Amino acid sequence: MTNLYVQEGESIHHIAATNLAANDVIVIGSRIAVVIAGILSGATGAVGVKGVFRLPKVVAADLSEGESIQFDVGASMIASGGATAAAGDLVNCGVVVTPAANGETTVEVDINVPGAIVTP
Repeated sequence: MTNLYVQEGESIHHIAATNLAANDVIVIGSRIAVVIAGILSGATGAVGVKGVFRLPKVVAADLSEGESIQFDVGASMIASGGATAAAGDLVNCGVVVTPAANGETTVEVDINVPGAIVTP
């Protein structure tokens, strides 16, 4: 067995810069992560970086299956990939798995599919 193997990649260790609650969505570089269990500032905890998650979305967004999404950092919500991105928003950071209509508050997305871009 190789001594280079560290861990499976569905969740990773993250050192929190601030207190984080379970289910918080955070940005780590060019990908989003979902906090698995609360992490105190300065402590290390697990965050999910691969898989399908039910995340809060912009209520007015009408999202179709397979649509590329972006993470609106200011609102801490999933938005349509076609929405105008603000500085720091993460574009192309996942795809919609289950459609979510205007008025719905959550959407199921497969996070961190290849191609995420941080808006300058």
